[in-house]
Amino acid sequence: MKYTFIPAILLMSAVIVMQSCASSVSLDARWSNPDLDVIQPKKILVIVVGQNMRSRQIAEDAFEASLQLHGFNTVGALDVLPVASGTLDSAALIRIVRDIGVDAVVTARAVDISTEQYWVPGTTYPMYYGSYGGYYGRYGGYGGYYGGYGSQGYMSSTTTALLETNLFNTKNGQLAWIGQSSVVVSGKIEKLIEKYATVVVNGMISDGVLAN
Repeated sequence: MKYTFIPAILLMSAVIVMQSCASSVSLDARWSNPDLDVIQPKKILVIVVGQNMRSRQIAEDAFEASLQLHGFNTVGALDVLPVASGTLDSAALIRIVRDIGVDAVVTARAVDISTEQYWVPGTTYPMYYGSYGGYYGRYGGYGGYYGGYGSQGYMSSTTTALLETNLFNTKNGQLAWIGQSSVVVSGKIEKLIEKYATVVVNGMISDGVLAN
């Protein structure tokens, strides 16, 4: 199984729509290139693919922070790559990577976003009226059913995002690692991205593909 670094990055066109956060994040699938040795980079470039600039910035910051906790030197793509220049050709990207001294690249993107709608049925709670005397005599107890109250049914939805992160070795241009997570989204975008970045970086290190 062989991948090249430059084409893989240039073909990433999926939009990250991480609008919210899952309560837990785990790596559902992962792959390590058996033909490559562990990467011990001097600097890692983080590239988050997507059209939402705010989400990209948040994600790049989260990945950088997680990597830096393990002692890695990092730089975000939004800090070094021309944002408004359109598609970056291979030669230009290689030149930038060489100029900033990057020897590993982490890319992240949303591979798929799916939304499932479902019906939440309403609920009805009975109301009772009591007989004269209540609980204080032989006439106590409930006298009968009066009516009910409750909530109406409604449509709801669950959004699931399949997130993928790749690690490339720029010295030989090969893909070193792939990790995927399927998350049900709900909450704040920052929390989702922080959890995802932490899980991914820990996965790379535990799989022995990234080390200081």
